[in-house]
Amino acid sequence: GGLPGTLNSDQPRDLDLPLRNRFYIQPLTPAEAAARAKESAKDIVAVKTLIEKKAWPYVQNDLRLKAEYLRYDLNTVISAKPKEEKKVLKELTGKLFDTISELDHAAKTKSTPEAEKYYAKTVSTLDDV
Repeated sequence: GGLPGTLNSDQPRDLDLPLRNRFYIQPLTPAEAAARAKESAKDIVAVKTLIEKKAWPYVQNDLRLKAEYLRYDLNTVISAKPKEEKKVLKELTGKLFDTISELDHAAKTKSTPEAEKYYAKTVSTLDDV
């Protein structure tokens, strides 16, 4: 079981596995990474319910976890693209992670209006990507 990308993390006592395979995000093919990135994006969109409940620690935890998977997978997908597309995609992902970090900061300061504003920006940027 476990989260996608941590395929071996539920076997921490299997000492035959190298440490890298047990605890790190596993590299995927660009197609698999794109699928996992879509799942992460859906999970980031689902943070809205936590913002409405003002469950700030959960907002931060979910956001940081899913953003990390998203960043890793988007970089995998971008690296497989032709050079012309890479620059545009890197700018888009940079913008996306800027808005995600602003949303994270809004959750840290427990500001509902800011959180809703940056949530809307994050969702629109996610749609662009």
